[in-house]
Amino acid sequence: EIPRVTGVQTCALPICGRMGDTEEEETEKPWKATEDDVSDALSGLAKTQDGTSVVYTTLSMPGADGRRLASFNFALTLLEHVRHLDISNNKFISEISESVGQMELLLSLKASGNRIASFDVPNGLAFLQSVDLSNNQLGAWDALEAPHLRYLNLCDNELTAVRGLEQNTELQTLLLANQSKTEGEEMTKTLTSCDGLGLTTLRELSLTDRKSTRL
Repeated sequence: EIPRVTGVQTCALPICGRMGDTEEEETEKPWKATEDDVSDALSGLAKTQDGTSVVYTTLSMPGADGRRLASFNFALTLLEHVRHLDISNNKFISEISESVGQMELLLSLKASGNRIASFDVPNGLAFLQSVDLSNNQLGAWDALEAPHLRYLNLCDNELTAVRGLEQNTELQTLLLANQSKTEGEEMTKTLTSCDGLGLTTLRELSLTDRKSTRL
């Protein structure tokens, strides 16, 4: 039986908006977290799938002043039982997909407010239900094999195209507001196409501030 994510916080339109890095954040040195730091950030005891033991299932490492991660590369033994991951408001500039892809039991991912430019998990995430990658630097969104995905927030990125949504047959909330790229002093709207919006399960859709020519 697949556990359901409850109480997912959605990105209501009034609070969608890209947050620029402050001068202090730009000069802040990346935080190099240790395995002990990761262990300290684990919580939420629950039984393993086979019911023989209990493990921590929530990893919460949101960025804060002086504690912003630039990479997410920890031993699989620390991540394999994680179901809920919050790594928002860090400074990720390196690929996080490989580490996240190893978290086979992941139900929810919150990685908003970073500098993530791509997200590709070739083997998919069988249990994933909620993804928040808003306020990053994603240039495109391709099919994510996540058959139980219900919530996808990609607000405030640089998306030019969104593809493969037809694979997410349980998707209920899709947020794509504010896709733009700034070059010099000029801001350009970027989203030109979004395929797979014919899903009958969709209940909430945001496409504001876009110049899509194909839906």
